[in-house]
Amino acid sequence: GAVEALGQRFGEHLFECAGLSTDKPFVEGGPVDMIVDGSINVQNKTRAGPASPSTNCYSVNLLRRAGPVYRPYGHDEFDVLAAYIVVSGKVAGCFVIPMAELIYRGVLRGRSLTLYPPWSSPTYKKAGYAKAWQSGHSFAAKDEYSKEEVDHLLHLLRDCRSRDRVTH
Repeated sequence: GAVEALGQRFGEHLFECAGLSTDKPFVEGGPVDMIVDGSINVQNKTRAGPASPSTNCYSVNLLRRAGPVYRPYGHDEFDVLAAYIVVSGKVAGCFVIPMAELIYRGVLRGRSLTLYPPWSSPTYKKAGYAKAWQSGHSFAAKDEYSKEEVDHLLHLLRDCRSRDRVTH
């Protein structure tokens, strides 16, 4: 839909600001929505509206359709999760989280991932911990990014190339 297209366009913009090419996968409807720099397989998720208006956290579904049922993504189905947060019809920011981090945090065992952007106000200790680790994966929506922000994005993506995939 329109919200997903906003996220997709922002993702293309973010990666292109870092000097990386973006392309669509050969197979539509698979676990990969975007290919970055020729070899990084990206799963895009877009969320409009907070899961909790009081804390401004956002939840993205981490299940994929497998015939008539839904199942969790496997550790080898994509390299990085790019989750875009849409507020008032515009992308406000995104999270770029490598598969290795999702595995380390045990995220793939669940049905969804709750995201805590910089403007969120989590009230529970566990949510505060999640916000803390997620802060290193968060990017505000901007027209241009500083050298430090680009370097940080490139650092997150460095180990995400398909040929270097984590396989435990």
